[in-house]
Amino acid sequence: MKNKLVIIGIILLGGVALYLYLGEEKGTLKKELMDFAVEDTAAIDKIFLADKAGHRIILDRIKNGEWTVNKNHKARWDLVNVLLKTIKLIEVQSPVSHSARDNVVSRLSANAVKIEIYQGESDPTKVYYVGGQTQSAFGTYMLLEGSTEPYIMHISHFHGYLTTRYNTKLIEWRDKTVMNYEFKDIASIKIEYPQEEGLSFEIKNIGNWKYELRDLTSGKIVLEYDTTNLTVYLTSFKNIQFESFLSNYTMAEVDSILLVPPTHIMECRDLSGNTTTVKTYLKKADDELLDEHGKRIPYDPDRLFAQINDSKELVTIQYFVFGRLLLELDNFRNREE
Repeated sequence: MKNKLVIIGIILLGGVALYLYLGEEKGTLKKELMDFAVEDTAAIDKIFLADKAGHRIILDRIKNGEWTVNKNHKARWDLVNVLLKTIKLIEVQSPVSHSARDNVVSRLSANAVKIEIYQGESDPTKVYYVGGQTQSAFGTYMLLEGSTEPYIMHISHFHGYLTTRYNTKLIEWRDKTVMNYEFKDIASIKIEYPQEEGLSFEIKNIGNWKYELRDLTSGKIVLEYDTTNLTVYLTSFKNIQFESFLSNYTMAEVDSILLVPPTHIMECRDLSGNTTTVKTYLKKADDELLDEHGKRIPYDPDRLFAQINDSKELVTIQYFVFGRLLLELDNFRNREE
């Protein structure tokens, strides 16, 4: 009886050892297959995104933590930041079931976005493919390059799918900042109304927190002005962004808009000599808008077209954002005058 117990014990111990061995090997394999995350995102200096439609996005980290997109444009930091957080925090929600595996792999082959992540080397640190959402919309199918096992990925405590964070549309990645001037750094602000006299003005920083207001129509300096209004105005040039690119307009349509004299010309210069110029143009109303008297409103009451720094592109801007910048000379005159 005692010998039988010893034999049974040996068999059990051997079984446990074999189980642990195989489990360790299996676990190691799984870890390699689902190792999507990159912990040190501060070391990432380049991200490449590509889809099956031929769209290509190259994000490069440059000085001061800024990023460019496709070498020629400043990238939107908010989108870059979301992507970096996603790259760091993604984790496996669950493996794909055996019955669904072939279908998921087929869909990934047809529609996935490829991402390559670089950390200072010529070869990428990580490459994987991002597919669509699960039926629950709380998971995203992904596959590491070199693997045949897709996984359902997610970010802990985030309820949604991640596909849209791997965006391959250039227009979405481009930064929309027009100007971002601190009050203390402004050297001058000039607002011109080419089609109307008496409204144009220029504000110059003459040092020691003093400013000169000039009537651009007469060329005369305005000696008495509302210093509070002027000071508040100069604090309004921080983080100013346009609304959208004119992606649905042809070059001929853009050229026809630019043939008309601008409604406003705004020139902002900082103490380092950097200048931003914005020319605005009236935008025809998209719908049959009527005023309170039933007359048609010909121009969009909420938006203008704008040309930034004589670019060949036009963008739309909102009065809600730019209205406080496009003031007139009389806005600064003392009411007693």
